[in-house]
Amino acid sequence: MPQHSGAWRGKIELLAPAGSMEKLKAAVLYGADAVYMAGQAFGLRAFSKNFTAEEMFEARRYCTDKGVRLYITCNIMAHPDHMAELDDYIQFLRQLRPDGVIISDPGVFLRFSQTAPELVKHISTQASVTNAQGCLFWQANGAKRIVLARELSLRDIRAISAVVPPDLELEAFVHGAMCMAYSGRCLLSNMLTGRGANQGECAQICRWEYKLIERKRLRKALEEGKNVEDNYQFSLEEDNHGTYLLSSKDLCMIEHIPDLVDAGVTSFKIEGRMKGAYYVAMTIRAYRLALDAYLADPENYHFDPAWKKELLQMTHREYGTGFYYDKVQDNAQVAENAAYQKEATIAGIVLGDYRQQGDYLPLKQYIIDSKQLGKRKQRELEKSGAQTTAVLPAGRYVAVEERNFVDNGDELEIIVPHGDILSYKVTELYDANGLAVERINQAQAKFYLPLPEDFPVLTAGTFIRKKD
Repeated sequence: MPQHSGAWRGKIELLAPAGSMEKLKAAVLYGADAVYMAGQAFGLRAFSKNFTAEEMFEARRYCTDKGVRLYITCNIMAHPDHMAELDDYIQFLRQLRPDGVIISDPGVFLRFSQTAPELVKHISTQASVTNAQGCLFWQANGAKRIVLARELSLRDIRAISAVVPPDLELEAFVHGAMCMAYSGRCLLSNMLTGRGANQGECAQICRWEYKLIERKRLRKALEEGKNVEDNYQFSLEEDNHGTYLLSSKDLCMIEHIPDLVDAGVTSFKIEGRMKGAYYVAMTIRAYRLALDAYLADPENYHFDPAWKKELLQMTHREYGTGFYYDKVQDNAQVAENAAYQKEATIAGIVLGDYRQQGDYLPLKQYIIDSKQLGKRKQRELEKSGAQTTAVLPAGRYVAVEERNFVDNGDELEIIVPHGDILSYKVTELYDANGLAVERINQAQAKFYLPLPEDFPVLTAGTFIRKKD
Protein backbone atom coordinates (compact mmCIF):
# COMPACT_ATOMS: atom_id res chain seq x y z
CA MET A 1 0.00 0.00 0.00
CA PRO A 2 1.39 3.48 -0.87
CA GLN A 3 2.83 5.36 2.10
CA HIS A 4 1.35 8.73 3.06
CA SER A 5 2.74 11.37 5.37
CA GLY A 6 1.01 13.99 7.50
CA ALA A 7 -2.53 13.51 8.77
CA TRP A 8 -3.77 11.27 5.94
CA ARG A 9 -7.02 9.65 7.15
CA GLY A 10 -7.75 6.99 4.56
CA LYS A 11 -9.62 6.78 1.27
CA ILE A 12 -10.24 10.16 -0.39
CA GLU A 13 -13.62 10.96 -1.93
CA LEU A 14 -14.04 13.15 -5.01
CA LEU A 15 -17.39 14.92 -4.57
CA ALA A 16 -19.19 16.54 -7.50
CA PRO A 17 -22.07 19.02 -7.79
CA ALA A 18 -25.27 17.83 -9.46
CA GLY A 19 -27.70 20.61 -10.37
CA SER A 20 -29.68 18.39 -12.76
CA MET A 21 -29.85 14.79 -13.93
CA GLU A 22 -27.67 15.62 -16.94
CA LYS A 23 -24.99 17.07 -14.67
CA LEU A 24 -25.24 14.16 -12.26
CA LYS A 25 -24.68 11.64 -15.05
CA ALA A 26 -21.75 13.67 -16.40
CA ALA A 27 -20.15 13.77 -12.94
CA VAL A 28 -20.52 10.01 -12.50
CA LEU A 29 -19.26 9.18 -16.00
CA TYR A 30 -16.14 11.31 -15.55
CA GLY A 31 -15.12 9.87 -12.20
CA ALA A 32 -16.98 11.27 -9.19
CA ASP A 33 -17.12 9.05 -6.12
CA ALA A 34 -20.14 10.96 -4.80
CA VAL A 35 -22.52 13.73 -5.83
CA TYR A 36 -24.45 16.33 -3.88
CA MET A 37 -27.78 17.72 -4.99
CA ALA A 38 -30.90 19.44 -3.72
CA GLY A 39 -34.62 18.98 -4.00
CA GLN A 40 -36.86 21.96 -4.67
CA ALA A 41 -36.84 23.00 -1.02
CA PHE A 42 -34.34 23.53 1.81
CA GLY A 43 -31.24 23.89 -0.41
CA LEU A 44 -29.04 26.93 -1.03
CA ARG A 45 -29.33 26.92 -4.82
CA ALA A 46 -32.99 27.68 -5.45
CA PHE A 47 -32.27 28.94 -8.97
CA SER A 48 -30.41 25.88 -10.22
CA LYS A 49 -32.45 23.20 -11.95
CA ASN A 50 -33.06 21.34 -8.72
CA PHE A 51 -34.62 17.90 -8.71
CA THR A 52 -38.30 17.09 -8.45
CA ALA A 53 -39.29 14.26 -6.12
CA GLU A 54 -39.52 11.85 -9.04
CA GLU A 55 -36.10 12.92 -10.33
CA MET A 56 -34.58 12.47 -6.88
CA PHE A 57 -35.70 8.83 -6.83
CA GLU A 58 -34.31 8.42 -10.36
CA ALA A 59 -31.01 9.90 -9.16
CA ARG A 60 -31.00 7.56 -6.15
CA ARG A 61 -31.47 4.51 -8.41
CA TYR A 62 -28.82 5.71 -10.87
CA CYS A 63 -26.22 6.36 -8.16
CA THR A 64 -26.92 3.01 -6.52
CA ASP A 65 -26.45 1.22 -9.85
CA LYS A 66 -23.14 3.04 -10.44
CA GLY A 67 -21.82 2.59 -6.90
CA VAL A 68 -21.76 6.34 -6.29
CA ARG A 69 -22.82 8.00 -3.03
CA LEU A 70 -25.65 10.55 -3.08
CA TYR A 71 -25.87 13.46 -0.63
CA ILE A 72 -28.81 15.85 -0.30
CA THR A 73 -28.32 19.48 0.70
CA CYS A 74 -30.73 20.72 3.35
CA ASN A 75 -28.56 23.65 4.34
CA ILE A 76 -30.74 26.77 4.48
CA MET A 77 -30.79 28.88 7.63
CA ALA A 78 -34.40 28.04 8.43
CA HIS A 79 -37.05 30.58 9.45
CA PRO A 80 -40.25 29.54 11.28
CA ASP A 81 -42.13 29.09 8.00
CA HIS A 82 -39.48 26.64 6.82
CA MET A 83 -39.63 24.66 10.04
CA ALA A 84 -43.36 24.18 9.63
CA GLU A 85 -42.73 22.33 6.36
CA LEU A 86 -39.61 20.46 7.42
CA ASP A 87 -41.20 17.31 8.86
CA ASP A 88 -42.84 16.37 5.55
CA TYR A 89 -39.51 16.79 3.75
CA ILE A 90 -37.71 14.66 6.33
CA GLN A 91 -40.25 11.87 5.82
CA PHE A 92 -39.67 12.10 2.08
CA LEU A 93 -35.90 11.78 2.60
CA ARG A 94 -36.46 8.73 4.80
CA GLN A 95 -38.03 7.07 1.76
CA LEU A 96 -35.26 8.31 -0.55
CA ARG A 97 -32.50 7.03 1.77
CA PRO A 98 -29.59 9.23 0.62
CA ASP A 99 -26.07 8.47 1.82
CA GLY A 100 -26.02 11.74 3.74
CA VAL A 101 -27.92 14.97 4.38
CA ILE A 102 -25.96 18.25 4.49
CA ILE A 103 -27.27 20.55 7.24
CA SER A 104 -26.18 23.95 8.58
CA ASP A 105 -28.99 25.06 10.92
CA PRO A 106 -28.89 23.56 14.47
CA GLY A 107 -32.69 23.54 14.61
CA VAL A 108 -32.91 21.59 11.36
CA PHE A 109 -30.20 19.23 12.62
CA LEU A 110 -32.13 18.62 15.84
CA ARG A 111 -35.33 17.89 13.96
CA PHE A 112 -33.55 15.34 11.73
CA SER A 113 -32.10 13.69 14.84
CA GLN A 114 -35.52 13.48 16.47
CA THR A 115 -37.56 12.24 13.52
CA ALA A 116 -35.04 10.41 11.29
CA PRO A 117 -32.08 9.28 13.40
CA GLU A 118 -31.13 6.69 10.79
CA LEU A 119 -30.21 9.37 8.21
CA VAL A 120 -26.49 10.21 8.09
CA LYS A 121 -25.90 13.89 8.82
CA HIS A 122 -23.13 16.12 7.46
CA ILE A 123 -22.47 19.63 8.78
CA SER A 124 -22.42 22.26 6.02
CA THR A 125 -19.66 24.82 5.54
CA GLN A 126 -22.42 27.35 6.35
CA ALA A 127 -22.15 26.25 9.99
CA SER A 128 -18.63 27.76 10.12
CA VAL A 129 -16.86 24.93 11.96
CA THR A 130 -13.35 26.29 12.50
CA ASN A 131 -11.84 24.19 15.30
CA ALA A 132 -11.57 20.65 16.63
CA GLN A 133 -13.92 21.32 19.55
CA GLY A 134 -16.62 22.40 17.13
CA CYS A 135 -16.11 19.17 15.18
CA LEU A 136 -16.34 17.13 18.37
CA PHE A 137 -19.50 18.95 19.39
CA TRP A 138 -21.27 18.05 16.18
CA GLN A 139 -19.97 14.48 16.26
CA ALA A 140 -21.23 14.05 19.83
CA ASN A 141 -24.66 15.10 18.58
CA GLY A 142 -24.68 12.62 15.71
CA ALA A 143 -22.80 14.16 12.76
CA LYS A 144 -20.62 11.85 10.66
CA ARG A 145 -18.90 14.50 8.53
CA ILE A 146 -17.88 18.15 8.86
CA VAL A 147 -17.66 20.35 5.77
CA LEU A 148 -15.00 22.67 7.14
CA ALA A 149 -15.30 26.45 7.02
CA ARG A 150 -13.74 27.94 3.91
CA GLU A 151 -11.65 30.32 6.00
CA LEU A 152 -9.40 27.59 7.41
CA SER A 153 -5.77 27.21 6.37
CA LEU A 154 -4.15 23.85 5.74
CA ARG A 155 -2.29 24.31 9.00
CA ASP A 156 -5.66 24.75 10.78
CA ILE A 157 -7.05 21.62 9.12
CA ARG A 158 -3.98 19.63 10.07
CA ALA A 159 -4.42 20.71 13.71
CA ILE A 160 -8.09 19.70 13.66
CA SER A 161 -7.33 16.37 12.03
CA ALA A 162 -4.78 15.55 14.72
CA VAL A 163 -7.46 15.84 17.43
CA VAL A 164 -10.71 14.47 16.01
CA PRO A 165 -11.34 10.69 15.79
CA PRO A 166 -10.50 8.91 12.50
CA ASP A 167 -14.16 8.04 11.94
CA LEU A 168 -15.16 11.72 11.68
CA GLU A 169 -14.89 12.66 8.01
CA LEU A 170 -13.47 16.06 7.02
CA GLU A 171 -14.67 17.61 3.78
CA ALA A 172 -13.30 20.77 2.16
CA PHE A 173 -13.90 22.76 -1.01
CA VAL A 174 -11.05 22.39 -3.50
CA HIS A 175 -12.40 24.05 -6.64
CA GLY A 176 -14.99 26.55 -7.85
CA ALA A 177 -16.56 29.93 -7.20
CA MET A 178 -16.13 31.26 -3.69
CA CYS A 179 -18.07 33.93 -1.77
CA MET A 180 -16.55 36.94 0.01
CA ALA A 181 -19.03 36.55 2.88
CA TYR A 182 -17.93 34.54 5.92
CA SER A 183 -18.65 30.88 5.18
CA GLY A 184 -20.94 32.08 2.42
CA ARG A 185 -23.44 33.72 4.79
CA CYS A 186 -24.14 36.88 2.80
CA LEU A 187 -26.57 39.68 3.71
CA LEU A 188 -25.98 41.87 0.64
CA SER A 189 -28.37 39.89 -1.52
CA ASN A 190 -31.14 40.36 1.05
CA MET A 191 -30.45 44.08 1.47
CA LEU A 192 -30.21 45.04 -2.21
CA THR A 193 -32.62 42.63 -3.89
CA GLY A 194 -34.77 41.10 -1.16
CA ARG A 195 -33.56 37.65 -2.17
CA GLY A 196 -32.36 35.69 0.86
CA ALA A 197 -28.90 34.24 0.22
CA ASN A 198 -29.23 32.00 3.26
CA GLN A 199 -32.62 30.71 2.11
CA GLY A 200 -31.32 29.62 -1.29
CA GLU A 201 -32.09 32.72 -3.40
CA CYS A 202 -28.71 34.47 -3.62
CA ALA A 203 -28.62 37.07 -6.39
CA GLN A 204 -24.80 36.83 -6.53
CA ILE A 205 -24.47 40.59 -6.34
CA CYS A 206 -20.80 40.18 -5.42
CA ARG A 207 -20.38 39.52 -9.16
CA TRP A 208 -21.82 42.91 -10.08
CA GLU A 209 -19.57 45.87 -10.96
CA TYR A 210 -19.14 48.60 -8.34
CA LYS A 211 -17.64 52.09 -8.44
CA LEU A 212 -16.91 54.42 -5.55
CA ILE A 213 -17.81 58.10 -5.37
CA GLU A 214 -17.50 60.55 -2.51
CA ARG A 215 -20.90 61.90 -1.32
CA LYS A 216 -20.23 65.65 -1.74
CA ARG A 217 -18.92 65.13 -5.24
CA LEU A 218 -21.97 63.04 -6.08
CA ARG A 219 -24.33 65.75 -4.76
CA LYS A 220 -22.49 68.46 -6.70
CA ALA A 221 -22.51 66.45 -9.90
CA LEU A 222 -26.23 65.81 -9.60
CA GLU A 223 -26.99 69.46 -8.83
CA GLU A 224 -24.99 70.63 -11.83
CA GLY A 225 -26.45 67.99 -14.11
CA LYS A 226 -23.05 66.51 -14.85
CA ASN A 227 -22.42 62.93 -15.88
CA VAL A 228 -21.31 61.19 -12.70
CA GLU A 229 -19.91 58.21 -14.56
CA ASP A 230 -17.53 60.34 -16.62
CA ASN A 231 -16.49 63.02 -14.16
CA TYR A 232 -16.60 61.94 -10.53
CA GLN A 233 -15.86 58.28 -10.42
CA PHE A 234 -13.26 56.67 -8.17
CA SER A 235 -12.26 53.09 -8.84
CA LEU A 236 -10.70 50.94 -6.16
CA GLU A 237 -8.80 49.02 -8.82
CA GLU A 238 -7.02 50.43 -11.84
CA ASP A 239 -9.47 48.82 -14.19
CA ASN A 240 -11.71 50.75 -16.56
CA HIS A 241 -14.48 48.15 -16.14
CA GLY A 242 -14.98 48.86 -12.44
CA THR A 243 -13.88 47.34 -9.16
CA TYR A 244 -14.54 43.83 -7.94
CA LEU A 245 -13.81 44.25 -4.25
CA LEU A 246 -16.79 42.07 -3.33
CA SER A 247 -15.95 39.36 -5.83
CA SER A 248 -13.61 36.53 -4.93
CA LYS A 249 -11.24 34.66 -7.16
CA ASP A 250 -12.29 31.14 -8.02
CA LEU A 251 -10.66 28.44 -5.94
CA CYS A 252 -8.32 25.97 -7.66
CA MET A 253 -6.27 23.51 -5.61
CA ILE A 254 -5.43 20.93 -8.26
CA GLU A 255 -1.70 21.74 -7.97
CA HIS A 256 -1.81 21.20 -4.20
CA ILE A 257 -3.40 17.76 -3.82
CA PRO A 258 -0.53 16.37 -1.69
CA ASP A 259 -0.99 19.22 0.81
CA LEU A 260 -4.75 18.60 1.05
CA VAL A 261 -4.31 14.87 1.59
CA ASP A 262 -1.55 15.35 4.14
CA ALA A 263 -3.71 17.87 6.05
CA GLY A 264 -6.35 15.19 6.58
CA VAL A 265 -9.07 16.18 4.11
CA THR A 266 -11.35 13.18 3.53
CA SER A 267 -13.58 14.54 0.76
CA PHE A 268 -12.53 16.89 -2.06
CA LYS A 269 -15.57 19.02 -2.88
CA ILE A 270 -16.12 20.71 -6.25
CA GLU A 271 -18.45 23.74 -6.29
CA GLY A 272 -20.79 24.28 -9.23
CA ARG A 273 -24.41 23.10 -9.07
CA MET A 274 -25.34 26.08 -11.26
CA LYS A 275 -22.60 25.36 -13.82
CA GLY A 276 -23.16 23.28 -16.96
CA ALA A 277 -22.66 19.55 -17.42
CA TYR A 278 -19.50 20.11 -19.48
CA TYR A 279 -17.94 22.16 -16.66
CA VAL A 280 -18.75 19.44 -14.13
CA ALA A 281 -17.41 16.67 -16.37
CA MET A 282 -14.12 18.37 -17.24
CA THR A 283 -13.44 19.54 -13.69
CA ILE A 284 -14.10 16.10 -12.22
CA ARG A 285 -11.97 14.49 -14.93
CA ALA A 286 -8.98 16.72 -14.17
CA TYR A 287 -9.14 16.17 -10.41
CA ARG A 288 -9.74 12.43 -10.89
CA LEU A 289 -6.57 12.09 -12.94
CA ALA A 290 -4.50 14.15 -10.50
CA LEU A 291 -5.87 12.52 -7.36
CA ASP A 292 -5.50 8.98 -8.69
CA ALA A 293 -1.93 9.66 -9.80
CA TYR A 294 -0.99 10.96 -6.37
CA LEU A 295 -2.70 8.22 -4.38
CA ALA A 296 -1.12 5.51 -6.56
CA ASP A 297 2.45 6.64 -5.82
CA PRO A 298 2.79 9.62 -3.45
CA GLU A 299 6.58 9.49 -3.25
CA ASN A 300 7.08 9.75 -7.01
CA TYR A 301 4.10 11.96 -7.81
CA HIS A 302 4.61 14.73 -10.35
CA PHE A 303 1.93 17.24 -11.26
CA ASP A 304 0.99 17.17 -14.94
CA PRO A 305 0.38 20.73 -16.28
CA ALA A 306 -2.15 19.26 -18.73
CA TRP A 307 -4.59 18.83 -15.83
CA LYS A 308 -4.45 22.55 -15.02
CA LYS A 309 -4.67 23.40 -18.72
CA GLU A 310 -8.05 21.65 -18.89
CA LEU A 311 -9.32 23.74 -15.97
CA LEU A 312 -8.10 26.92 -17.63
CA GLN A 313 -10.40 26.15 -20.54
CA MET A 314 -13.45 26.12 -18.26
CA THR A 315 -15.56 29.21 -17.61
CA HIS A 316 -13.89 30.73 -14.57
CA ARG A 317 -12.57 33.84 -12.90
CA GLU A 318 -8.96 34.23 -11.93
CA TYR A 319 -7.84 31.23 -9.91
CA GLY A 320 -6.49 31.42 -6.37
CA THR A 321 -5.88 29.18 -3.37
CA GLY A 322 -8.38 30.77 -1.00
CA PHE A 323 -7.32 30.71 2.65
CA TYR A 324 -5.39 27.45 2.49
CA TYR A 325 -2.02 29.13 2.75
CA ASP A 326 -1.40 31.50 5.63
CA LYS A 327 -0.41 34.72 3.85
CA VAL A 328 -3.47 35.32 1.72
CA GLN A 329 -2.39 38.93 1.18
CA ASP A 330 0.52 37.69 -0.94
CA ASN A 331 -1.98 36.09 -3.27
CA ALA A 332 -4.92 38.49 -2.84
CA GLN A 333 -8.21 36.68 -3.20
CA VAL A 334 -10.12 39.65 -4.64
CA ALA A 335 -10.71 39.25 -8.35
CA GLU A 336 -9.20 42.15 -10.29
CA ASN A 337 -11.27 41.46 -13.35
CA ALA A 338 -14.84 40.19 -13.47
CA ALA A 339 -14.44 38.76 -16.97
CA TYR A 340 -14.83 35.01 -17.31
CA GLN A 341 -12.48 32.83 -19.31
CA LYS A 342 -14.44 31.50 -22.29
CA GLU A 343 -15.30 27.84 -22.13
CA ALA A 344 -14.26 25.56 -24.97
CA THR A 345 -16.91 25.09 -27.66
CA ILE A 346 -18.82 21.84 -27.24
CA ALA A 347 -19.64 20.17 -30.55
CA GLY A 348 -21.88 17.44 -29.17
CA ILE A 349 -22.55 14.67 -26.68
CA VAL A 350 -22.21 10.98 -27.54
CA LEU A 351 -25.46 9.00 -27.60
CA GLY A 352 -23.99 5.62 -28.49
CA ASP A 353 -21.22 3.69 -30.25
CA TYR A 354 -22.55 1.41 -32.99
CA ARG A 355 -21.48 -0.88 -35.80
CA GLN A 356 -23.30 -0.72 -39.12
CA GLN A 357 -23.13 -4.20 -40.66
CA GLY A 358 -24.35 -3.41 -44.14
CA ASP A 359 -27.60 -2.71 -45.91
CA TYR A 360 -29.44 -0.99 -43.02
CA LEU A 361 -31.03 2.32 -42.40
CA PRO A 362 -29.66 4.40 -39.47
CA LEU A 363 -30.88 3.48 -36.01
CA LYS A 364 -34.64 3.89 -35.95
CA GLN A 365 -34.79 5.95 -32.77
CA TYR A 366 -32.86 8.77 -34.46
CA ILE A 367 -34.51 8.84 -37.90
CA ILE A 368 -36.38 12.11 -38.47
CA ASP A 369 -39.63 11.55 -40.36
CA SER A 370 -40.18 14.27 -42.95
CA LYS A 371 -43.62 14.82 -41.41
CA GLN A 372 -41.89 16.21 -38.31
CA LEU A 373 -40.18 18.93 -40.34
CA GLY A 374 -43.20 21.17 -40.85
CA LYS A 375 -45.39 21.71 -43.90
CA ARG A 376 -43.07 24.21 -45.58
CA LYS A 377 -40.10 21.84 -45.35
CA GLN A 378 -42.26 18.93 -46.54
CA ARG A 379 -43.29 20.94 -49.62
CA GLU A 380 -39.67 21.82 -50.35
CA LEU A 381 -38.65 18.17 -50.14
CA GLU A 382 -41.54 17.03 -52.35
CA LYS A 383 -40.79 19.73 -54.92
CA SER A 384 -37.09 18.95 -55.08
CA GLY A 385 -37.61 15.21 -55.10
CA ALA A 386 -34.81 14.98 -52.55
CA GLN A 387 -34.10 11.71 -50.84
CA THR A 388 -35.05 11.83 -47.15
CA THR A 389 -33.32 8.68 -45.88
CA ALA A 390 -30.22 6.79 -46.91
CA VAL A 391 -28.24 3.70 -46.03
CA LEU A 392 -25.16 4.33 -43.93
CA PRO A 393 -22.08 2.63 -45.38
CA ALA A 394 -20.92 -0.38 -43.39
CA GLY A 395 -18.57 0.49 -40.56
CA ARG A 396 -18.35 1.81 -37.03
CA TYR A 397 -20.23 4.98 -36.03
CA VAL A 398 -20.87 7.17 -33.05
CA ALA A 399 -24.29 8.80 -32.75
CA VAL A 400 -24.02 12.36 -31.43
CA GLU A 401 -26.44 15.02 -30.22
CA GLU A 402 -25.38 18.45 -31.50
CA ARG A 403 -24.54 21.33 -29.15
CA ASN A 404 -22.83 23.67 -31.63
CA PHE A 405 -22.70 23.40 -35.41
CA VAL A 406 -20.31 20.86 -36.88
CA ASP A 407 -18.80 21.14 -40.37
CA ASN A 408 -17.15 18.57 -42.56
CA GLY A 409 -13.43 19.22 -42.07
CA ASP A 410 -13.67 20.34 -38.44
CA GLU A 411 -10.94 19.36 -36.00
CA LEU A 412 -12.57 17.84 -32.92
CA GLU A 413 -11.46 16.40 -29.58
CA ILE A 414 -13.23 13.49 -27.91
CA ILE A 415 -12.93 13.77 -24.13
CA VAL A 416 -12.74 10.12 -23.07
CA PRO A 417 -13.72 9.89 -19.37
CA HIS A 418 -10.87 7.59 -18.34
CA GLY A 419 -8.19 7.93 -20.96
CA ASP A 420 -6.35 10.25 -23.29
CA ILE A 421 -8.14 12.97 -25.22
CA LEU A 422 -8.65 11.74 -28.79
CA SER A 423 -8.08 13.98 -31.82
CA TYR A 424 -10.59 13.52 -34.64
CA LYS A 425 -10.97 15.22 -38.02
CA VAL A 426 -14.41 15.16 -39.60
CA THR A 427 -14.10 13.71 -43.11
CA GLU A 428 -17.63 12.27 -43.33
CA LEU A 429 -20.77 13.63 -41.72
CA TYR A 430 -24.23 12.04 -41.76
CA ASP A 431 -27.50 13.45 -40.49
CA ALA A 432 -30.09 11.53 -38.48
CA ASN A 433 -31.51 10.02 -41.67
CA GLY A 434 -28.14 8.74 -42.83
CA LEU A 435 -27.71 11.38 -45.53
CA ALA A 436 -24.21 12.70 -46.16
CA VAL A 437 -24.14 16.42 -45.32
CA GLU A 438 -21.59 19.21 -45.05
CA ARG A 439 -22.94 20.77 -41.86
CA ILE A 440 -25.04 19.93 -38.80
CA ASN A 441 -26.54 23.14 -37.46
CA GLN A 442 -29.92 22.39 -35.92
CA ALA A 443 -30.18 22.62 -32.14
CA GLN A 444 -29.75 19.18 -30.54
CA ALA A 445 -29.90 17.47 -33.93
CA LYS A 446 -28.82 13.82 -34.00
CA PHE A 447 -26.01 12.92 -36.39
CA TYR A 448 -23.40 10.26 -37.11
CA LEU A 449 -19.61 10.30 -37.28
CA PRO A 450 -17.66 7.29 -38.58
CA LEU A 451 -15.09 6.13 -36.02
CA PRO A 452 -11.64 4.59 -36.55
CA GLU A 453 -11.46 0.95 -35.51
CA ASP A 454 -8.66 1.63 -33.02
CA PHE A 455 -10.71 4.13 -31.00
CA PRO A 456 -11.94 2.88 -27.61
CA VAL A 457 -15.66 2.32 -27.12
CA LEU A 458 -17.25 5.72 -26.50
CA THR A 459 -19.66 5.73 -23.58
CA ALA A 460 -22.96 7.60 -23.87
CA GLY A 461 -22.48 11.03 -22.30
CA THR A 462 -18.92 11.53 -23.58
CA PHE A 463 -18.28 15.12 -24.65
CA ILE A 464 -16.94 16.10 -28.06
CA ARG A 465 -15.53 19.61 -28.41
CA LYS A 466 -14.06 21.74 -31.16
CA LYS A 467 -10.30 21.95 -31.15
CA ASP A 468 -8.85 25.43 -30.54
